[in-house]
Amino acid sequence: MALWDELARVHNLPLVRLLGGVEKSVRAYGAIGYDGVQGCAKAAEDWATQGFTGIKAKIGYPTVQEDVAVVRAMRKAAGDEMAIMVDYNQCLTPAKAVERLRVLGSEGLTWVEEPTLAHDYAGHVLIAREARTPIQCGENWWGPDLCLVRPHGVRTSGLSSNQPLQQTLCPQVLCFETGAQRATEILWKGLLE
Repeated sequence: MALWDELARVHNLPLVRLLGGVEKSVRAYGAIGYDGVQGCAKAAEDWATQGFTGIKAKIGYPTVQEDVAVVRAMRKAAGDEMAIMVDYNQCLTPAKAVERLRVLGSEGLTWVEEPTLAHDYAGHVLIAREARTPIQCGENWWGPDLCLVRPHGVRTSGLSSNQPLQQTLCPQVLCFETGAQRATEILWKGLLE
């Protein structure tokens, strides 16, 4: 990743252009931690006030009722037009994830991220088949031999090894985080469009 970045700097070009893509604006979201009902609601309101149209919170509280309470508090604080995503950080078994996502299915979530262990591919397939809400995964997949949904350029062996995979990626709303991850996902989005 660093070598591609350096090559772009040497040529005084954005990396996306160096690789043949086109710069485009991207939608970003505000990140919210595992902060409970009040903390998540306050953070959601703050992000909405700053003009963000999407937010993502860490959930996986002891009960699904607590997860629902957090989602509803964020929706109330940020408004009905706010895209809300949640991240379970791989904390559920596939069976528990299916159970929880059945309850969360009516909450209008944009996606649920990594509900089960990152490398439990069969588990994610099961969850995706049973859930009404799209499943987001791939951030914690390592290595070049992956069917990527959300590529992490650093963890999937960098840009060079992933370029042939760009044709197989599903264009969708991508998560935007910081540093190399943000640059990689903006790059991938540019290459996909």
